[in-house]
Amino acid sequence: MKKRIFASWRSYAKLGAILLPVFAASDVSASGLISCADIEKEFQSLSSAPAMQLMDLYDKANDESDCDRAKVDAIGHAIAGRELGSIQSALAAPSPDFTQLESHISDLFYYSSHWKLSFFHGEIFRLTSRVGEAFKAYSAALAALDDPQVTPTEPDIEEIALLRRRLDEVSVIYQQLASHVDEVKLQTTRSGDPISIYSFSTRGYKVRKVPVPIKFDFDSHALSPIGKETLNQVFTLLKKQKFPSITVVGHTDPKGTDAYNMRLSMGRAEAVKAALEEKGYEGGISIKAKGEGDPFPFDDKGLYSHEQQMAAHRRVEFKLD
Repeated sequence: MKKRIFASWRSYAKLGAILLPVFAASDVSASGLISCADIEKEFQSLSSAPAMQLMDLYDKANDESDCDRAKVDAIGHAIAGRELGSIQSALAAPSPDFTQLESHISDLFYYSSHWKLSFFHGEIFRLTSRVGEAFKAYSAALAALDDPQVTPTEPDIEEIALLRRRLDEVSVIYQQLASHVDEVKLQTTRSGDPISIYSFSTRGYKVRKVPVPIKFDFDSHALSPIGKETLNQVFTLLKKQKFPSITVVGHTDPKGTDAYNMRLSMGRAEAVKAALEEKGYEGGISIKAKGEGDPFPFDDKGLYSHEQQMAAHRRVEFKLD
């Protein structure tokens, strides 16, 4: 697939009709641009054509026509949509060519911000042990999926569930191992709302338990600066959900004795409850300690180092009562 690094020469059409070849009168509006009605007719005629045949039409619509942004985006969305199946199949192959797939997906972002492109990017990063990049890609996918303007049609519940599960897995590792607050700031939708990574509901998908990587100082129940930032994000999302009654559950990694880990996880749950109440949480908050007794359930823990697995076990969960 060719990359679109520089603007097409056709973009100069919008500076004046004299910069374009002469079009037939039926194809060109008074402004010198191709009528969007003609673009739409051509688009409909290519309803079952491969993505490659839509790429030139996209450039024509974007650079030479009077089509608005929504019409151009619809063509770009169709281009991405026709490639998603082949990307998914390639990822499921015994030995995927990750380099080629990553390049292909990056090229497709020129045409569309389809949430599945970001999701597949995340899959590549996860499978190649790039946890930070996976977290950012999955977050971008959720930001696009969360925004009805970008994703007007609600995806299947199973697709949302998989994306949320992937985010749960990489976020509890990435944010625990982060070294600066800026690394854990969540992406937002185009309207400025925080994405629903720590929400009990994403579009039509609902959960009753959310694992949150609230980072504490070493061997302590004092929240670190990164932990405070994550808690702020959780509070914002819980506020949008009208402050439901929740149980805060503390977890630890298996280092230390059972009794010590139970005390530590209880202290951390108490600290989270106190911080939420200090912020003005209006719902009921119960607390519970699990210690090391409920390790994080990886889909494939072989993708992660020992240190990363330990980071995932150290978490706080929020449960709906």
